[in-house]
Amino acid sequence: MPTYSEAYTFELHANDGVRLWIDQKLILDKFSDLATDTSSNPAKASTAITLTAGKFVPIKVQFFESVDLAFISLSWQSPTQAKQIIDKQFFYHWRSHAPVQKIMHELNSQF
Repeated sequence: MPTYSEAYTFELHANDGVRLWIDQKLILDKFSDLATDTSSNPAKASTAITLTAGKFVPIKVQFFESVDLAFISLSWQSPTQAKQIIDKQFFYHWRSHAPVQKIMHELNSQF
C-alpha cells in the first residue's frame, strides 16, 4: 500500500522469465527463457503509475527459473520516496487485507 498520492516508478530485476502486473495492468512481459538471451538477462524494466496513499493496489508477479540460481527484486520510488526494494511491510493479503508480516509471523508460530 503506497504512502503518498503521486506517481511511483516500479522497477523489476529478474533472471529468466518474468511478468509483472500492477493494478491489473500488465507492465512487463518477458516470459521467455532469458538465460539464452544475454541482451535481456537479467530482465529489467520500469514504468510509472500514479497511486493513491492508503489505497490497496494489486501487484502480481509470475516468474520461472531455467538455469542456475533464481533471483527477483521489485523496487519502487516516487518524487517523495527514495528508490527502495518493496519491503514486506507494504504487502497485504489480497482477500483479508491482513499485513503479510502478520501472516508470516502466524505461520512461523505454528511450526
